[in-house]
Amino acid sequence: MLKLRIKKETLKTYTLVALIISSVFLTGKIWLDEKLWPEGYNFFAIITDKFTPQQEPVVSSLTKETIAFPKTLIVTNVEKRSVYAADSEQFAAMLPEIKLALRTALESAETTPITEQEWAVALKTRSIHVVYPVAYDSALFLNILGSYQNKPDSAPVREFIITANDVASNTVNVYIRNQATSEITKVPVSMSKQVFDSMVDSYASHSIGSIAYSSELNFDKAATGGLQKVIIDSGVLIQLNKQINNMVEEINPIYSDGEFNPEVVEGVLRQFGCNADNTRKYTEKDNSVLYVENYASVKFHTNGLIEYKSVNNSKGIPLGGSDFYGGLLGCVDFVNHMWGEVFPSTPLNINISSDVIDAGSNSFMLTMDYFADGAQVNISLPQTTSHQAMNHAVEITVVDGKITSYRQMMTYYKSAEQSTDGVSTIEALDKLMAENDMQGQVIRDLYPVYISDGSPLLKSAWAVRTADGKTVVIN
Repeated sequence: MLKLRIKKETLKTYTLVALIISSVFLTGKIWLDEKLWPEGYNFFAIITDKFTPQQEPVVSSLTKETIAFPKTLIVTNVEKRSVYAADSEQFAAMLPEIKLALRTALESAETTPITEQEWAVALKTRSIHVVYPVAYDSALFLNILGSYQNKPDSAPVREFIITANDVASNTVNVYIRNQATSEITKVPVSMSKQVFDSMVDSYASHSIGSIAYSSELNFDKAATGGLQKVIIDSGVLIQLNKQINNMVEEINPIYSDGEFNPEVVEGVLRQFGCNADNTRKYTEKDNSVLYVENYASVKFHTNGLIEYKSVNNSKGIPLGGSDFYGGLLGCVDFVNHMWGEVFPSTPLNINISSDVIDAGSNSFMLTMDYFADGAQVNISLPQTTSHQAMNHAVEITVVDGKITSYRQMMTYYKSAEQSTDGVSTIEALDKLMAENDMQGQVIRDLYPVYISDGSPLLKSAWAVRTADGKTVVIN
Protein backbone atom coordinates (compact mmCIF):
# COMPACT_ATOMS: atom_id res chain seq x y z
CA MET A 1 0.00 0.00 0.00
CA LEU A 2 2.87 2.32 0.86
CA LYS A 3 4.55 1.58 -2.48
CA LEU A 4 1.34 2.39 -4.34
CA ARG A 5 1.06 5.70 -2.51
CA ILE A 6 4.70 6.56 -3.39
CA LYS A 7 4.04 5.73 -7.06
CA LYS A 8 1.02 8.05 -7.06
CA GLU A 9 3.02 10.90 -5.53
CA THR A 10 5.84 10.30 -8.03
CA LEU A 11 3.33 10.38 -10.92
CA LYS A 12 1.88 13.66 -9.63
CA THR A 13 5.36 15.13 -9.42
CA TYR A 14 6.20 14.10 -12.99
CA THR A 15 2.86 15.46 -14.23
CA LEU A 16 3.43 18.80 -12.47
CA VAL A 17 6.95 19.07 -13.90
CA ALA A 18 5.61 18.33 -17.38
CA LEU A 19 2.95 20.99 -17.02
CA ILE A 20 5.53 23.54 -15.87
CA ILE A 21 7.82 22.73 -18.83
CA SER A 22 4.88 22.92 -21.22
CA SER A 23 3.83 26.28 -19.76
CA VAL A 24 7.36 27.68 -20.11
CA PHE A 25 7.56 26.38 -23.71
CA LEU A 26 4.21 27.88 -24.72
CA THR A 27 5.04 31.18 -23.05
CA GLY A 28 8.29 31.27 -25.00
CA LYS A 29 6.42 30.73 -28.26
CA ILE A 30 4.07 33.59 -27.43
CA TRP A 31 6.91 35.98 -26.64
CA LEU A 32 8.66 34.95 -29.85
CA ASP A 33 5.43 35.92 -31.66
CA GLU A 34 4.55 32.46 -32.93
CA LYS A 35 0.82 32.08 -33.53
CA LEU A 36 -1.06 29.80 -31.15
CA TRP A 37 -4.39 31.36 -32.00
CA PRO A 38 -6.38 31.59 -35.22
CA GLU A 39 -4.65 33.35 -38.15
CA GLY A 40 -4.28 37.06 -37.54
CA TYR A 41 -4.91 36.89 -33.78
CA ASN A 42 -2.22 37.92 -31.32
CA PHE A 43 -3.31 38.31 -27.71
CA PHE A 44 -0.24 40.19 -26.54
CA ALA A 45 -0.26 42.44 -29.60
CA ILE A 46 -3.84 43.43 -28.76
CA ILE A 47 -2.91 44.16 -25.16
CA THR A 48 0.11 46.20 -26.34
CA ASP A 49 -2.06 48.14 -28.77
CA LYS A 50 -4.28 49.27 -25.89
CA PHE A 51 -1.35 50.94 -24.13
CA THR A 52 0.90 51.99 -27.02
CA PRO A 53 0.21 55.39 -28.62
CA GLN A 54 -0.86 54.89 -32.24
CA GLN A 55 1.13 56.65 -34.98
CA GLU A 56 -0.87 59.41 -36.62
CA PRO A 57 -1.88 58.58 -40.21
CA VAL A 58 0.09 60.41 -42.89
CA VAL A 59 -1.68 63.52 -44.17
CA SER A 60 -1.12 63.07 -47.90
CA SER A 61 -2.34 64.76 -51.07
CA LEU A 62 -2.00 61.35 -52.79
CA THR A 63 -4.39 58.57 -51.75
CA LYS A 64 -6.71 56.12 -53.44
CA GLU A 65 -9.40 58.80 -53.30
CA THR A 66 -7.32 61.77 -54.48
CA ILE A 67 -6.04 59.88 -57.54
CA ALA A 68 -9.54 60.61 -58.91
CA PHE A 69 -9.10 64.37 -58.30
CA PRO A 70 -8.66 66.58 -61.39
CA LYS A 71 -5.80 69.03 -61.59
CA THR A 72 -8.18 71.91 -62.35
CA LEU A 73 -11.86 72.65 -62.86
CA ILE A 74 -12.38 75.54 -65.28
CA VAL A 75 -15.92 76.91 -65.12
CA THR A 76 -17.07 79.16 -68.01
CA ASN A 77 -20.28 81.16 -68.33
CA VAL A 78 -19.86 82.99 -71.67
CA GLU A 79 -18.32 86.22 -70.31
CA LYS A 80 -17.11 84.90 -66.97
CA ARG A 81 -14.62 82.17 -66.09
CA SER A 82 -12.89 80.84 -62.97
CA VAL A 83 -10.23 78.21 -62.31
CA TYR A 84 -10.29 75.98 -59.23
CA ALA A 85 -7.69 73.58 -57.84
CA ALA A 86 -8.12 70.80 -55.28
CA ASP A 87 -7.37 73.05 -52.30
CA SER A 88 -10.48 75.23 -52.79
CA GLU A 89 -13.94 74.89 -51.24
CA GLN A 90 -15.58 75.39 -54.65
CA PHE A 91 -13.62 72.45 -56.07
CA ALA A 92 -14.79 70.21 -53.21
CA ALA A 93 -18.39 71.31 -53.71
CA MET A 94 -18.41 70.46 -57.43
CA LEU A 95 -16.34 67.28 -57.33
CA PRO A 96 -18.99 64.65 -56.40
CA GLU A 97 -21.31 65.60 -59.27
CA ILE A 98 -18.41 65.85 -61.72
CA LYS A 99 -16.97 62.43 -60.84
CA LEU A 100 -20.43 60.90 -61.22
CA ALA A 101 -20.88 62.51 -64.64
CA LEU A 102 -17.48 61.28 -65.86
CA ARG A 103 -18.11 57.76 -64.59
CA THR A 104 -21.53 57.64 -66.26
CA ALA A 105 -20.04 58.88 -69.54
CA LEU A 106 -17.21 56.34 -69.54
CA GLU A 107 -19.61 53.50 -68.75
CA SER A 108 -21.97 54.47 -71.59
CA ALA A 109 -21.97 52.90 -75.04
CA GLU A 110 -23.99 55.83 -76.46
CA THR A 111 -21.15 57.84 -78.00
CA THR A 112 -21.09 60.22 -80.96
CA PRO A 113 -17.96 61.59 -82.65
CA ILE A 114 -17.66 65.38 -82.67
CA THR A 115 -15.25 67.86 -84.24
CA GLU A 116 -12.47 69.94 -82.74
CA GLN A 117 -14.59 72.99 -83.52
CA GLU A 118 -17.41 71.72 -81.29
CA TRP A 119 -14.89 71.17 -78.49
CA ALA A 120 -13.61 74.76 -78.90
CA VAL A 121 -17.14 76.18 -78.87
CA ALA A 122 -17.93 74.31 -75.66
CA LEU A 123 -14.91 75.86 -73.94
CA LYS A 124 -16.22 79.35 -74.72
CA THR A 125 -19.85 78.84 -73.68
CA ARG A 126 -21.45 77.36 -70.57
CA SER A 127 -19.17 74.50 -69.57
CA ILE A 128 -16.96 72.86 -66.97
CA HIS A 129 -13.57 71.85 -68.36
CA VAL A 130 -12.12 68.98 -66.29
CA VAL A 131 -8.35 68.52 -66.63
CA TYR A 132 -6.39 65.73 -64.92
CA PRO A 133 -2.65 65.99 -64.20
CA VAL A 134 -1.81 62.90 -66.30
CA ALA A 135 -3.50 60.60 -68.80
CA TYR A 136 -5.21 57.46 -67.45
CA ASP A 137 -6.26 54.35 -69.28
CA SER A 138 -10.05 54.79 -69.41
CA ALA A 139 -10.80 51.27 -68.13
CA LEU A 140 -8.47 51.85 -65.17
CA PHE A 141 -9.88 55.32 -64.66
CA LEU A 142 -13.38 53.84 -64.36
CA ASN A 143 -12.01 51.62 -61.60
CA ILE A 144 -10.51 54.65 -59.86
CA LEU A 145 -13.89 56.39 -60.05
CA GLY A 146 -15.51 53.44 -58.28
CA SER A 147 -16.95 51.54 -61.25
CA TYR A 148 -16.21 47.87 -61.81
CA GLN A 149 -17.79 47.66 -65.23
CA ASN A 150 -15.53 45.63 -67.51
CA LYS A 151 -15.12 47.50 -70.79
CA PRO A 152 -13.03 45.68 -73.41
CA ASP A 153 -12.13 48.88 -75.27
CA SER A 154 -10.11 51.59 -73.56
CA ALA A 155 -8.23 54.75 -74.46
CA PRO A 156 -5.96 57.23 -72.67
CA VAL A 157 -8.04 60.08 -71.23
CA ARG A 158 -7.07 63.30 -69.46
CA GLU A 159 -9.53 66.03 -70.50
CA PHE A 160 -13.31 66.24 -70.36
CA ILE A 161 -15.89 68.97 -70.93
CA ILE A 162 -19.28 68.90 -69.24
CA THR A 163 -21.69 71.10 -71.21
CA ALA A 164 -25.38 71.66 -71.89
CA ASN A 165 -25.17 73.69 -75.06
CA ASP A 166 -28.49 72.36 -76.39
CA VAL A 167 -30.95 74.83 -74.82
CA ALA A 168 -34.01 72.79 -75.80
CA SER A 169 -32.75 69.63 -74.12
CA ASN A 170 -32.77 68.79 -70.43
CA THR A 171 -29.71 66.54 -70.77
CA VAL A 172 -26.07 67.25 -70.09
CA ASN A 173 -23.29 66.08 -72.42
CA VAL A 174 -19.78 64.99 -71.57
CA TYR A 175 -17.10 65.47 -74.24
CA ILE A 176 -14.19 63.01 -73.95
CA ARG A 177 -10.86 63.52 -75.69
CA ASN A 178 -8.69 60.54 -76.63
CA GLN A 179 -5.26 61.71 -75.49
CA ALA A 180 -3.43 59.54 -78.04
CA THR A 181 -5.44 60.30 -81.19
CA SER A 182 -7.13 63.63 -80.21
CA GLU A 183 -10.46 62.13 -81.32
CA ILE A 184 -13.43 63.48 -79.37
CA THR A 185 -16.71 61.79 -78.51
CA LYS A 186 -19.93 63.19 -77.03
CA VAL A 187 -21.90 61.20 -74.45
CA PRO A 188 -25.28 62.23 -72.95
CA VAL A 189 -25.41 61.71 -69.18
CA SER A 190 -28.13 61.81 -66.56
CA MET A 191 -26.79 64.76 -64.55
CA SER A 192 -29.59 67.18 -63.77
CA LYS A 193 -29.38 70.24 -66.01
CA GLN A 194 -30.52 72.29 -63.03
CA VAL A 195 -27.51 71.08 -61.02
CA PHE A 196 -25.18 71.88 -63.94
CA ASP A 197 -26.67 75.37 -64.40
CA SER A 198 -26.36 76.06 -60.70
CA MET A 199 -22.63 75.20 -60.71
CA VAL A 200 -21.91 77.34 -63.76
CA ASP A 201 -23.90 80.31 -62.42
CA SER A 202 -22.32 80.06 -58.96
CA TYR A 203 -18.67 79.40 -59.77
CA ALA A 204 -17.88 81.31 -63.00
CA SER A 205 -17.09 84.67 -61.42
CA HIS A 206 -14.04 86.32 -63.02
CA SER A 207 -13.73 88.18 -66.30
CA ILE A 208 -13.09 85.89 -69.24
CA GLY A 209 -10.68 88.55 -70.53
CA SER A 210 -8.12 87.79 -67.82
CA ILE A 211 -8.36 83.99 -68.09
CA ALA A 212 -8.20 82.93 -71.74
CA TYR A 213 -7.53 79.79 -73.74
CA SER A 214 -4.78 79.96 -76.33
CA SER A 215 -7.38 79.64 -79.11
CA GLU A 216 -9.14 82.79 -77.87
CA LEU A 217 -5.87 84.72 -78.23
CA ASN A 218 -4.98 83.09 -81.58
CA PHE A 219 -1.79 81.71 -80.02
CA ASP A 220 -2.66 78.33 -81.53
CA LYS A 221 -2.21 79.57 -85.10
CA ALA A 222 1.00 80.15 -87.00
CA ALA A 223 1.64 83.82 -87.73
CA THR A 224 1.87 84.99 -91.30
CA GLY A 225 5.37 85.62 -92.56
CA GLY A 226 6.87 82.89 -90.37
CA LEU A 227 7.72 85.25 -87.48
CA GLN A 228 6.03 83.18 -84.75
CA LYS A 229 8.51 80.79 -83.17
CA VAL A 230 6.08 78.71 -81.15
CA ILE A 231 2.46 77.57 -81.24
CA ILE A 232 0.49 77.10 -78.02
CA ASP A 233 -2.06 74.29 -78.09
CA SER A 234 -5.61 75.64 -78.28
CA GLY A 235 -6.65 74.15 -74.91
CA VAL A 236 -3.80 75.69 -72.87
CA LEU A 237 -5.21 78.13 -70.32
CA ILE A 238 -3.35 81.44 -69.99
CA GLN A 239 -4.06 83.54 -66.91
CA LEU A 240 -3.05 86.91 -68.31
CA ASN A 241 -2.80 88.89 -65.08
CA LYS A 242 -1.39 86.14 -62.88
CA GLN A 243 2.02 86.81 -61.40
CA ILE A 244 4.01 84.43 -59.22
CA ASN A 245 6.63 85.63 -56.78
CA ASN A 246 6.59 83.32 -53.75
CA MET A 247 9.63 81.49 -52.43
CA VAL A 248 9.82 78.23 -50.49
CA GLU A 249 12.50 76.68 -48.30
CA GLU A 250 13.89 73.20 -48.92
CA ILE A 251 14.39 71.04 -45.82
CA ASN A 252 16.74 68.01 -45.90
CA PRO A 253 16.26 65.90 -42.73
CA ILE A 254 18.54 63.06 -43.82
CA TYR A 255 21.87 64.89 -43.78
CA SER A 256 22.79 67.93 -41.70
CA ASP A 257 25.89 69.26 -39.95
CA GLY A 258 28.04 66.73 -41.81
CA GLU A 259 26.16 63.67 -40.53
CA PHE A 260 23.29 61.38 -41.51
CA ASN A 261 20.33 61.25 -39.14
CA PRO A 262 20.49 57.68 -37.72
CA GLU A 263 16.78 57.55 -36.85
CA VAL A 264 15.79 58.53 -40.39
CA VAL A 265 18.25 56.04 -41.89
CA GLU A 266 16.92 53.19 -39.74
CA GLY A 267 13.31 54.09 -40.58
CA VAL A 268 14.01 54.11 -44.32
CA LEU A 269 15.88 50.81 -44.11
CA ARG A 270 12.92 49.24 -42.29
CA GLN A 271 10.61 50.27 -45.13
CA PHE A 272 12.85 48.37 -47.53
CA GLY A 273 12.92 45.29 -45.29
CA CYS A 274 16.51 45.88 -44.15
CA ASN A 275 18.03 45.97 -40.68
CA ALA A 276 20.89 48.40 -40.10
CA ASP A 277 22.60 45.90 -37.77
CA ASN A 278 22.56 43.08 -40.32
CA THR A 279 23.70 44.95 -43.44
CA ARG A 280 27.14 45.81 -44.74
CA LYS A 281 27.83 49.54 -44.69
CA TYR A 282 30.17 51.42 -47.04
CA THR A 283 30.98 55.14 -47.00
CA GLU A 284 31.99 56.58 -50.38
CA LYS A 285 34.24 59.53 -51.26
CA ASP A 286 31.32 61.96 -51.59
CA ASN A 287 30.09 60.92 -48.10
CA SER A 288 27.14 58.97 -49.50
CA VAL A 289 26.50 55.75 -47.56
CA LEU A 290 25.64 52.39 -49.13
CA TYR A 291 23.91 49.60 -47.19
CA VAL A 292 24.08 46.14 -48.78
CA GLU A 293 22.24 42.98 -47.73
CA ASN A 294 21.60 39.66 -49.47
CA TYR A 295 18.75 40.75 -51.73
CA ALA A 296 19.03 44.53 -52.07
CA SER A 297 21.04 47.70 -51.57
CA VAL A 298 19.99 51.09 -50.22
CA LYS A 299 22.06 54.22 -50.80
CA PHE A 300 21.77 57.53 -48.95
CA HIS A 301 23.11 60.71 -50.56
CA THR A 302 23.93 63.91 -48.74
CA ASN A 303 21.52 65.93 -50.94
CA GLY A 304 18.54 63.90 -49.62
CA LEU A 305 18.30 61.35 -52.42
CA ILE A 306 17.75 57.72 -51.42
CA GLU A 307 18.04 54.81 -53.87
CA TYR A 308 16.87 51.22 -53.42
CA LYS A 309 17.76 48.42 -55.84
CA SER A 310 16.88 44.72 -55.60
CA VAL A 311 19.50 42.19 -56.74
CA ASN A 312 17.01 40.78 -59.26
CA ASN A 313 13.36 41.21 -60.17
CA SER A 314 12.16 38.24 -58.11
CA LYS A 315 13.63 39.73 -54.90
CA GLY A 316 11.81 43.06 -55.10
CA ILE A 317 9.32 44.43 -52.56
CA PRO A 318 5.87 42.85 -53.14
CA LEU A 319 3.02 45.35 -53.48
CA GLY A 320 0.20 42.94 -52.74
CA GLY A 321 -1.70 43.61 -55.95
CA SER A 322 -1.92 41.07 -58.76
CA ASP A 323 -2.89 43.61 -61.44
CA PHE A 324 -1.92 47.09 -62.59
CA TYR A 325 -4.47 48.87 -60.41
CA GLY A 326 -3.38 46.92 -57.33
CA GLY A 327 0.25 47.73 -58.08
CA LEU A 328 -0.57 51.42 -58.54
CA LEU A 329 -2.35 51.61 -55.19
CA GLY A 330 0.48 49.61 -53.62
CA CYS A 331 2.96 52.25 -54.82
CA VAL A 332 0.79 55.03 -53.36
CA ASP A 333 0.67 53.23 -50.00
CA PHE A 334 4.42 52.58 -50.05
CA VAL A 335 5.23 56.26 -50.69
CA ASN A 336 2.89 57.33 -47.89
CA HIS A 337 4.39 54.83 -45.42
CA MET A 338 7.91 55.88 -46.39
CA TRP A 339 7.02 59.53 -45.81
CA GLY A 340 5.51 58.67 -42.43
CA GLU A 341 8.81 57.07 -41.35
CA VAL A 342 10.81 60.18 -42.21
CA PHE A 343 8.34 63.05 -41.66
CA PRO A 344 5.70 61.75 -39.22
CA SER A 345 4.31 65.23 -38.53
CA THR A 346 4.70 66.82 -41.99
CA PRO A 347 1.95 66.59 -44.63
CA LEU A 348 2.95 64.97 -47.92
CA ASN A 349 2.16 67.24 -50.90
CA ILE A 350 2.77 65.05 -53.95
CA ASN A 351 1.03 63.83 -57.08
CA ILE A 352 1.55 61.34 -59.91
CA SER A 353 3.37 62.93 -62.85
CA SER A 354 3.66 60.06 -65.38
CA ASP A 355 0.81 58.84 -67.57
CA VAL A 356 -0.99 55.81 -66.15
CA ILE A 357 -2.08 54.03 -69.31
CA ASP A 358 -0.41 50.59 -69.40
CA ALA A 359 -3.25 48.90 -67.53
CA GLY A 360 -2.67 45.49 -69.12
CA SER A 361 0.50 44.74 -67.16
CA ASN A 362 1.67 44.70 -63.57
CA SER A 363 5.12 45.91 -64.68
CA PHE A 364 5.49 49.68 -65.07
CA MET A 365 7.43 52.81 -64.12
CA LEU A 366 5.74 55.52 -62.07
CA THR A 367 6.95 59.03 -61.29
CA MET A 368 5.66 61.55 -58.75
CA ASP A 369 6.45 65.20 -58.04
CA TYR A 370 6.21 67.44 -54.99
CA PHE A 371 4.05 70.56 -54.83
CA ALA A 372 4.37 73.64 -52.64
CA ASP A 373 1.93 76.54 -52.42
CA GLY A 374 0.04 75.14 -55.41
CA ALA A 375 3.05 74.90 -57.75
CA GLN A 376 5.13 71.89 -58.76
CA VAL A 377 8.67 71.66 -57.40
CA ASN A 378 11.05 71.25 -60.33
CA ILE A 379 13.72 68.68 -59.42
CA SER A 380 16.70 68.49 -61.73
CA LEU A 381 19.66 66.59 -60.31
CA PRO A 382 22.47 66.11 -62.85
CA GLN A 383 24.24 62.78 -63.17
CA THR A 384 27.27 62.35 -60.92
CA THR A 385 29.77 59.58 -60.24
CA SER A 386 27.50 58.57 -57.35
CA HIS A 387 24.03 58.55 -58.97
CA GLN A 388 22.12 58.87 -62.23
CA ALA A 389 20.25 62.06 -63.12
CA MET A 390 17.01 62.60 -61.18
CA ASN A 391 14.14 64.67 -62.59
CA HIS A 392 11.26 63.77 -60.27
CA ALA A 393 10.56 63.58 -56.55
CA VAL A 394 9.92 59.82 -56.79
CA GLU A 395 10.76 57.25 -59.45
CA ILE A 396 9.46 53.70 -58.97
CA THR A 397 10.08 50.68 -61.20
CA VAL A 398 7.66 47.77 -60.71
CA VAL A 399 8.23 44.34 -62.30
CA ASP A 400 5.67 41.57 -61.88
CA GLY A 401 4.01 43.34 -58.96
CA LYS A 402 7.28 44.01 -57.06
CA ILE A 403 9.24 47.23 -56.56
CA THR A 404 12.67 46.51 -58.04
CA SER A 405 13.98 50.10 -58.06
CA TYR A 406 12.95 53.06 -55.91
CA ARG A 407 14.42 56.58 -55.89
CA GLN A 408 13.17 59.51 -53.83
CA MET A 409 14.35 62.98 -52.90
CA MET A 410 13.68 62.93 -49.16
CA THR A 411 13.17 66.67 -48.84
CA TYR A 412 10.15 68.80 -48.06
CA TYR A 413 9.24 72.40 -48.71
CA LYS A 414 7.68 75.14 -46.62
CA SER A 415 6.74 78.74 -47.38
CA ALA A 416 9.52 81.26 -46.87
CA GLU A 417 9.03 84.84 -45.72
CA GLN A 418 10.62 86.14 -48.90
CA SER A 419 9.47 86.80 -52.44
CA THR A 420 10.90 87.68 -55.84
CA ASP A 421 9.75 90.05 -58.57
CA GLY A 422 6.58 88.70 -60.14
CA VAL A 423 6.49 87.54 -63.76
CA SER A 424 3.22 87.33 -65.70
CA THR A 425 2.45 84.55 -68.16
CA ILE A 426 2.80 86.86 -71.16
CA GLU A 427 6.18 88.12 -69.94
CA ALA A 428 7.28 84.53 -69.41
CA LEU A 429 6.22 83.51 -72.94
CA ASP A 430 8.05 86.48 -74.43
CA LYS A 431 11.18 85.50 -72.54
CA LEU A 432 10.78 81.87 -73.60
CA MET A 433 10.71 82.77 -77.29
CA ALA A 434 13.55 85.27 -76.96
CA GLU A 435 15.96 82.99 -75.12
CA ASN A 436 15.19 79.51 -76.45
CA ASP A 437 15.19 77.86 -79.86
CA MET A 438 11.48 77.04 -79.99
CA GLN A 439 11.02 77.21 -83.75
CA GLY A 440 8.28 74.78 -84.77
CA GLN A 441 7.58 73.65 -81.19
CA VAL A 442 4.03 73.16 -79.90
CA ILE A 443 3.39 73.96 -76.22
CA ARG A 444 0.96 71.54 -74.57
CA ASP A 445 1.07 72.93 -71.04
CA LEU A 446 2.07 76.11 -69.21
CA TYR A 447 2.33 76.00 -65.42
CA PRO A 448 4.08 77.55 -62.37
CA VAL A 449 7.05 75.75 -60.78
CA TYR A 450 9.57 76.24 -58.01
CA ILE A 451 13.20 76.07 -59.07
CA SER A 452 16.51 76.09 -57.22
CA ASP A 453 17.94 79.52 -56.48
CA GLY A 454 21.37 78.19 -55.52
CA SER A 455 20.42 78.25 -51.84
CA PRO A 456 17.97 76.50 -49.51
CA LEU A 457 15.34 78.83 -51.00
CA LEU A 458 13.51 77.98 -54.22
CA LYS A 459 12.01 80.75 -56.32
CA SER A 460 8.86 80.67 -58.43
CA ALA A 461 9.05 80.51 -62.21
CA TRP A 462 7.07 79.30 -65.23
CA ALA A 463 7.58 76.10 -67.20
CA VAL A 464 6.20 74.74 -70.46
CA ARG A 465 5.81 71.16 -71.68
CA THR A 466 6.15 70.65 -75.42
CA ALA A 467 4.42 68.14 -77.68
CA ASP A 468 7.55 65.97 -77.72
CA GLY A 469 7.54 65.70 -73.90
CA LYS A 470 10.34 68.20 -73.28
CA THR A 471 10.07 70.48 -70.22
CA VAL A 472 11.54 74.00 -70.49
CA VAL A 473 11.82 76.20 -67.39
CA ILE A 474 11.54 79.92 -68.03
CA ASN A 475 13.99 81.47 -65.59
